[in-house]
Amino acid sequence: MKLGDLVKMDYEGFSDVDSWGIGIIVTVEPSNISNEDDVQVLWPMMGLGWEMSSMLEVISEQKS
Repeated sequence: MKLGDLVKMDYEGFSDVDSWGIGIIVTVEPSNISNEDDVQVLWPMMGLGWEMSSMLEVISEQKS
């Protein structure tokens, strides 16, 4: 995952993942506690949120 990718929530622990909508990644940082990245996502209905990359599905990749 990289800056500008469009993502949606894809996590079994949330009952209504569609309510999150489609977000855009605005920050990517390596996690201090796992092998995956922590990403900050701008969600249309919820604002900014930090998510683990494993909880997200990329639906459109930003071209470099």
